[in-house]
Order: sequence, then structure tokens, then C-alpha cells
Amino acid sequence: MPPAGMPMSLELVNNSTVLSYAGLQNFDTSKIHVKNQNTPWGTQVREGELVRFQVKALNSDVDGATVVIKNSTGFPLYSLTTDQFGYTPEVTLPSNFYLDRNWNNQVGEQGVTVVLDPGPPAITTVMDENTCSDGYDNDGDTLTDDDDPDCATGREIPSYSVEAYKFGKGIFQSDFNLTGPIDDIISLENMPPSVTLTQPEFTSFARIVSLSGTAWDGLAPPYATDIISMQ
Repeated sequence: MPPAGMPMSLELVNNSTVLSYAGLQNFDTSKIHVKNQNTPWGTQVREGELVRFQVKALNSDVDGATVVIKNSTGFPLYSLTTDQFGYTPEVTLPSNFYLDRNWNNQVGEQGVTVVLDPGPPAITTVMDENTCSDGYDNDGDTLTDDDDPDCATGREIPSYSVEAYKFGKGIFQSDFNLTGPIDDIISLENMPPSVTLTQPEFTSFARIVSLSGTAWDGLAPPYATDIISMQ
């Protein structure tokens, strides 16, 4: 089973054995021995990366900011709160996915020959044992494995998004691809309200101008009721 708090962004087969790891030194897939359980998906290996953010506004640390990390489909994986120095807790995000597709008890190999149909005649194909052979869309572009152009030059790199906000400090939103550990700074942006005035042709300004608009009242979602959200 995956470690507590490590999200698995891909759907897993029931009754499968999963090894998940992140941040280990002197450790790679060559040191993993697996034993398949009647299907290549019976034993799965998930490699993760350690991720942490520091939130700032006008170059000052922001305490109590909310940081939400979502997967490529927009599903929230973590909702974090920054400490007095603006740091979120360190969390783990999945970055690669390995299966033993050629049944040799090793995972993460490149260019392995896989039997698709024993025949006769046997039908085989060559693939890499990573996110380009797991049957899933890892980067959220709706393309899977060989149908994804990313697999022609490497592999599907998982993509995520991060949102951060605190009332009175600002907001931030960005997408990122996970290619290694992340320890990055988020700078909140607090945009002042603006007013746009349009004067049609052949008309003059009225002596009294009425301005209308909307503003955030400081109540952060999720809201308890639809009425509160509309207010």
C-alpha cells in the first residue's frame, strides 16, 4: 500500500501490490524485484517526488495561506496551510509509474519485448516500462501511451496545478510538470480593482455616473450553501 498521505493519481487494479517511494538516495528501479500476480498490473511501482512551496507577498512570508495542489484533471490532491515562515508541509506527488511488462521480475526497463498474443504466430511489440506503457493518461492531454506524442521522445510527464491565496495578501495559480523535486517560492498577486468607462459615438458624458461591479467579500470557498456562494 502507498504511504499515508501519498496520493495515487492513477486508478489502481483491485488486489494489486503497490510499492511507492520518494526521496531515497542510492535507490532506483534496478534494486526492485517484483513477482507478477497473473497480470502485469498485479505488482506496481510508483516513484514520487518531494514537493514544498513557500508563499510570499511583496517579498514577505505569508502565514496561514492556503495552497491547493491538483492533478491534471483538476482533482484536489492536497489542501495545505503555510506556517509562520510561509512554508507548506513537504508532500509527495507521483512522477512515474512502472510495471513488469516482460515478466522478468524487473521494472522500469527500456525497449523490452512484450508478447501481446502467444499465437501462433506470436504477436509482440517493444515498449518502455514507464508511463508510456501503463494504459493511463498521465499528463492530462487525453492521450494515452503510444497515442501521446510525448512518448515518441521520452515519456508522459505528469502535470499538476497549484493555487494559493490569502485574503488581503493576494492569489496565485500556475501549472507545472513534475520532472524532479520541487522547493519553490509562490509570490501572491493582489490586483487592485479597475473601472472601465465607455463613451458611445455622438454622445456626451452624463453629469452623474453610476458605477457597479462585484468584489470578493473575503469568505473563501468551499461554501456551506449555494446562497452563501452567490452572496
